[in-house]
Amino acid sequence: MTYPKPSHTRISITAAMPSVEIKLEKLTKFFKEVKAVDSVSLEIYKGEIFGLLGPNGAGKTTIIRMLSGLARPTSGSAQVAENDIVKDSVKVRRIVGVVPQSNVLDRELTVSQNLRYHAKLHGMKKSRYEKSITNVLALVGMKDKKDSDPLTLSGGMKRRLTIAKALIHEPEVLFLDEPTTGLDPQSKRALWDRIQALSEKGITMILTTHYMEEAELLCDRIGIIDKGKIIALDTPRELKKILKGEAVIEVTHDGKLDPQVLEALDFVGGLDSAQDNIHIYTTQKKKAISYLFTNFEENILSVDFHEPTLEDVFLHLTVKELKG
Repeated sequence: MTYPKPSHTRISITAAMPSVEIKLEKLTKFFKEVKAVDSVSLEIYKGEIFGLLGPNGAGKTTIIRMLSGLARPTSGSAQVAENDIVKDSVKVRRIVGVVPQSNVLDRELTVSQNLRYHAKLHGMKKSRYEKSITNVLALVGMKDKKDSDPLTLSGGMKRRLTIAKALIHEPEVLFLDEPTTGLDPQSKRALWDRIQALSEKGITMILTTHYMEEAELLCDRIGIIDKGKIIALDTPRELKKILKGEAVIEVTHDGKLDPQVLEALDFVGGLDSAQDNIHIYTTQKKKAISYLFTNFEENILSVDFHEPTLEDVFLHLTVKELKG
């Protein structure tokens, strides 16, 4: 399958298209009898922020673990900066940085000591890592925290320090696995600013997240994965065109409204339902709302409508097993 190349303005597209930084070819991973990643093929371009979205257990973290050399694929192949993730795993680990879902910090060391220790693990010389410590602390906005105890840091600051650790050896590629989970809105937005600053430096990133606003703001392209397979891939703007209706009507009801009755109506372009909630996609918003209140007013608890969002697309593609 051929997917569109990135069109976000952060990536410079002039006479030549951006070069491929990461390439997956039928990448597959089994855990006993369970296929966690199912023959995934895609290309990620140099300098791109690529979003990988999917439900829990869809295969996102497994892909990152394989690409960073922490797990061996069952079959298929992948290259990071033209290095095979199996044959050249040592080289791959040198050029990638990984920000895991949980902070991994040494509580016995200060901020700068955490970074220094991590740099030594990568075999960096002192002259190089001392300069890198200064640079990464400035990049994540923690220059004034270099002598702080990690236990005194806020959740947002701990997350920034985890990113700094992943950057200390100056990687070409950065994997961000749900980097803002658990952060308050202010800390989350501050971290978004840091991620965008990294993008401006040309670092290629794969970002997994459950926050659709985050994915839409940061990512050049997004791949939606479900049950180990990529089921949609495009820019955020193009993905929203999957829902052809001009409006999404969200109906909360008492559980007695049959979605199948609505699905058969000519002005309903599509419909998703789960328990007592129905999403209707339509180009005839007024007609749809009039019909709902004329025929089901006693069953309706609330009605809301909005333009199609990335979250609507995500739910439309991944919650089919929850319908009804």
